[in-house]
Amino acid sequence: MYLNRILFIMLLLFDFQFVISNNLDTLKPSSNDINYSLNSHWRLSLLRDDAAASVFLERSVLRASFENRYFIKELMNEELDAVFRFQQNAFLLSVNHLGCSRYGEMSLSAGYARGFGKHIAIGLRAYYLFSHAMEYPSVHSFTFDASIYAHIGKSFGLGFSVYNPARLRYGVTGTVCLPVRLHFDFDYLVGRNVLLFTKMDLELKTCVTATLGSRFRLRNLFLTCWASFPNAAGCIQVDLACRRFLLGVECTYSYPLGFVPRASVCVAL
Repeated sequence: MYLNRILFIMLLLFDFQFVISNNLDTLKPSSNDINYSLNSHWRLSLLRDDAAASVFLERSVLRASFENRYFIKELMNEELDAVFRFQQNAFLLSVNHLGCSRYGEMSLSAGYARGFGKHIAIGLRAYYLFSHAMEYPSVHSFTFDASIYAHIGKSFGLGFSVYNPARLRYGVTGTVCLPVRLHFDFDYLVGRNVLLFTKMDLELKTCVTATLGSRFRLRNLFLTCWASFPNAAGCIQVDLACRRFLLGVECTYSYPLGFVPRASVCVAL
């Protein structure tokens, strides 16, 4: 199974390189193409942290991603997301698994976001968490998050979300509380081809992480770079929009743990 995932990622990388090397000079929008804007590209990246931002996506989307943390095969992270938009409503579904067949954690989530006017949206998402290990009892947990996103004018965006605000516990009646996380994000669109962003993630009683980054668009090619602190990490991400598809590869380096490669495929419906 692990070999199949690696082969899939290698095939995706090969196709990505082939399209770039052979078609970058001739990539021009046609009547069947979906024009991924820089704003939509940014809001796709917010799906995990801010469900309310999905209201401002231009289309419904399906996305699959594969991540191998620190090149350790037991730390494969697989995720499948779906966002279905209807007018000012967005319905979100997500499945995520971190680990391997012997142990790991699976997360199932379903959410709803609603826009109010053209500038503000709120979202609510419920989670079912399933932790498993071969020789230990499985743990079933439930929680939720709430989010808000504001699109201010044509250039600014501001978002906030809180995960597990009710301080629910592992195993529902367990003694250990699920983490409570606060997320803030801010973005500023500079012209049509440059977007600057900053994020802050606060996990109560543990740590704070701040992220600064930028996104650039060159025709159908998107380049993202960011750095975070005080937990030193940096990332380079490249995405290619081709008709309805958005193919992406990225590499994150976290000091001192190492590299985290990731590949993703997104299709607009």
